[in-house]
Amino acid sequence: PEKTVETLIKRYREVTTAIMEIPEISGFCYTQLTDVYQEVNGLLDMNHVPKVDVNKIKEINALRN
Repeated sequence: PEKTVETLIKRYREVTTAIMEIPEISGFCYTQLTDVYQEVNGLLDMNHVPKVDVNKIKEINALRN
């Protein structure tokens, strides 16, 4: 898990940008949206509260459009 909001956004941007740069890929699915007991890699915590500003995630996801 990332230790700060900034590092979470940075890592999400890096991974998303890398996927978007592959011309053969037209979409992707973030499979762990929320944290669960044994894993804490979600964009939302266990109570479904966003860990980061959802507008930042929206901006990153819209980079390719």
